[in-house]
Order: sequence, then C-alpha cells, then structure tokens
Amino acid sequence: MKRAILLALALLLPAAAVVALLALQVGRPPDWQLELDRYIQRQAALSSETITARFTVRASEPWNLTPEMSRAIYGDSPHYRTDYGYGTEYGAVKDRSGPRALPYPPEHVWCALLAWEGQGTGEPGGETRHTVVFVAKHRDLYNADLMVHEAATGLSTEALAENLYRIGCESLLQQVESDQP
Repeated sequence: MKRAILLALALLLPAAAVVALLALQVGRPPDWQLELDRYIQRQAALSSETITARFTVRASEPWNLTPEMSRAIYGDSPHYRTDYGYGTEYGAVKDRSGPRALPYPPEHVWCALLAWEGQGTGEPGGETRHTVVFVAKHRDLYNADLMVHEAATGLSTEALAENLYRIGCESLLQQVESDQP
C-alpha cells in the first residue's frame, strides 16, 4: 500500500507541475505578437505617432520571403545581424545584432497592416497612413529568433501585392483596400 501511494505521488507531481505551467501560459500573447508590439512601441516613441496593428495574418508560404522583400530588419538578436535594435541609449538605437546573417527561408511569417495616425503631429485624428511589416521566425541548426521586416515597397505598389501573394498573405490585400479612404 505504501508503495502504491509513493508511486501515485511520483506520477502525479510531475503532471501537476505541467498543468501549472500550462495555466501560466494561458492568456499570454504569442511570441510573434510580442515582437510586433516591441516594434510598434519603438516606432511610436521615435515618431510621436499613434501606431496600431489593424490586421495580421499568418503566411501560408513563409519559405518565399526573401531578403529583397525587406527594406529594414529590426530585432535584438544575439545570434543574427539586424539593421536596428529596440534598445535606446541617449535617443540612439543600440546595435545589438549578432555575428551571423539571417538564415533564409524563415520558418514562420506573420504579415501585419499597421496604421500610423497623426503624420508626425502627435495629435489623434490627423491623417492616417498604412505600412506592412513581416514578423519572421528565422532558425538555423542551433538558434531561432523573431525579427520584424519592413516591406521594401509601399502599399500602392504592384510589387507589394506580388510579394503578399508569393508568401501567402493575400488576405491582407483585401484589408488594405477596405482600410483606404
């Protein structure tokens, strides 16, 4: 009987610990959303505009994202090189990029339509402009990090539409059209 109780405890304690860890994760945003939020906070702090994510969609063909589709890459990766980091020191962006180039293709990509309100006036209700960014999870044999890629082309270009179709984010195009005045 004593052995049965000890065996039951030995099996139940790890299961209880797993359940407790899963309960802590409930309600936490996914990592890609946290990375997008960091990008939005950094850009809003530098521009004094209000920036919101209007629409996000997961790319169905992330392997088609290429370096040419990005104008700039943001991230605080100790492993991979980026154009910009999120940390600031005396108003300047700290270089926190790692030693290696980003591995392509990325494992996962999320496309986001961002709305910038105020056009630098800092006042809500001003003009609104839109941009597209890609949150990509890059992975090599040993490391993985999320990066935000700014789309290399503007919303009104045919190249952006082609890129969105290529990576499987075409539903973002309908949202762009419905969000335009």
